[in-house]
Amino acid sequence: MIPLIDMSKDQWTEYRDNLSRDVKSIHIPTDVNPKSAISILSKIDSIYSNLRLHFSDLKSSKERIDLMVKEIERVGLQGKNEDERKRNAALEVRKITTEAGFTLYDLQRESTERYMAIEGILDVLINKQNRLITINGLLKLDKDLMVSSDSFAYMGGSR
Repeated sequence: MIPLIDMSKDQWTEYRDNLSRDVKSIHIPTDVNPKSAISILSKIDSIYSNLRLHFSDLKSSKERIDLMVKEIERVGLQGKNEDERKRNAALEVRKITTEAGFTLYDLQRESTERYMAIEGILDVLINKQNRLITINGLLKLDKDLMVSSDSFAYMGGSR
């Protein structure tokens, strides 16, 4: 798999759209049972485990780009006043380009966009997992209450 930071715009769009579709397809039914809960958790884990590894690489690349931008901006901080120093710093960063003509600022924006998108998808997966765990806990509690109620009735108590 190509690192997320190295994907072309079209590859990234297709990857993000497929990932979003897969995550949206995970539905937690109101009448979840243990078998379906395990199946849903397995699907969440499959997507999450793979995505989290890609996210780590993306985060590392994003931070590397951010540090490069800051370093070059510091070198370019020259001028008579604050505005001139900021302008010169930005111009220094814009001098660094890729073969395709992208500046470091372009790469920074792109990495931030991808980072935020993947972070959002990871949040959705974590929230789905948490809801499923909560529902599972409620089902166990409901089952225990039903057993206790049945035991109480069996012992001669009234309902």
